[in-house]
Amino acid sequence: MPGFINALCIRYFFVALAMTVALVIITFLLVHYGVVDDIGASGNVGILAGSGIWAGTYFRKEHGRVASWGESWQFAGILTVVQALLTVLLFGVFTAVGGIPLSSIVGFFTEMTVLSLLAVAALGLAICWIPTALFFRMGSKQAPKQKKA
Repeated sequence: MPGFINALCIRYFFVALAMTVALVIITFLLVHYGVVDDIGASGNVGILAGSGIWAGTYFRKEHGRVASWGESWQFAGILTVVQALLTVLLFGVFTAVGGIPLSSIVGFFTEMTVLSLLAVAALGLAICWIPTALFFRMGSKQAPKQKKA
């Protein structure tokens, strides 16, 4: 099972990374060409949906069955950690290249108490964990492709 989890996490990471990069490029182009003035964070649900469904489909391919709800919640917990690490990594990259002003980050964190910072982090993880579990289970219900003879 550990080999499966490692492969699942690595694949999930790269699928989520590709979808995030695509979303950032699309968002940049929409804002740059004046199609929209501002974009919210709702596109992140699409990343969770696509990555979660893909991970569930991979589970179905490897195990030949639908994931139980318990397995879906467990795998979603692991994949939420992967998603959080990806978010921190991309946040650092965007800050390093100047996409996010460092002064706004310092101001944001200095105004928050430790308890409120932990509450925001817990809420963010829950927002990631619940849809990932639902989409993981949904993906595991996908019928595998039939191989051509």
